[in-house]
Amino acid sequence: ENKNNLKMKRRNSLKYNKNLKLDIETVISIKGRMKDGENNTLIAKSLNLDPSTISNIRTGKTWSDIII
Repeated sequence: ENKNNLKMKRRNSLKYNKNLKLDIETVISIKGRMKDGENNTLIAKSLNLDPSTISNIRTGKTWSDIII
């Protein structure tokens, strides 16, 4: 239920922004991996992302509205 609520809030705020590189499920997964202590480089490599993308999520610069 929480994931669906987050999806709806995010969907409404972004109005289906087609420029997004990440979806909510991926961000939730990333935040879970961070919580488990995995470092930015390992997460980024596994998802073919730049480590700065992961850093921005970790510091709350992006996707701060997704809380796990």
